[in-house]
Amino acid sequence: MIAFSRTDMELLADSIITDYRGSVLTPFSPVDVDRLASEYLGLDVSYMDFPQDSEILGVTAYSQCCLHLKGQDIQLNSNTVLLAKSLKPGERGANEGRRRFTLAHECAHQILYRYESAVAREEICRPYSCRRAFSLRELKTHEDWNEWQADALGAALLMPEELVRRVVYLFTPDNKLTRYGDWFPPEEYRRLDNMSRFLGVSHAALLIRLKQLGLLEQKRSGDYRNPLDVVAA
Repeated sequence: MIAFSRTDMELLADSIITDYRGSVLTPFSPVDVDRLASEYLGLDVSYMDFPQDSEILGVTAYSQCCLHLKGQDIQLNSNTVLLAKSLKPGERGANEGRRRFTLAHECAHQILYRYESAVAREEICRPYSCRRAFSLRELKTHEDWNEWQADALGAALLMPEELVRRVVYLFTPDNKLTRYGDWFPPEEYRRLDNMSRFLGVSHAALLIRLKQLGLLEQKRSGDYRNPLDVVAA
């Protein structure tokens, strides 16, 4: 199986985004992950109710298989992505940032699979084809070996380095965000919130990305002049 380094992930994401929309920065807008999934990757994206105790927000299938959920068998075609119905726009409590990252994560699984050799792809799919039905947990467990790669590539697809750096340049005075301990001064929190809204991602996802790119300056909480005038991230 191919093991991509983080640098490989960044280069791969940039090449995909550039091929998909012409340039990472043109247009200067969030990555449309829905169009990336449907138009560029040719994925069929739909929503369904997953068991509440599954803790799974999305799943993808590389080949035809059958998903068994509490007595219900669901046939999955190749190039299919299922997202939790709770993520669907318009659903009560739906979180758009979480939905976009989950979809980017599943897109990353598909991309990584397509970079494998024909022999490796057959090996990946073989456990699916030898059984009539399998559980949601079993399907996801088979992918545990490359979950970290899908997370890394998904983040790079949703937040390309060049786009993030341009956003930070526009929204912050020092080309970086400053955190004091686990807290942000009000003005820094507003910048974090504005950047996350622009990119269409959660605060948590953006903070991880900023840290990876060296755009988050971490200071001690005592370094802030007025420690009472802070808000939580």
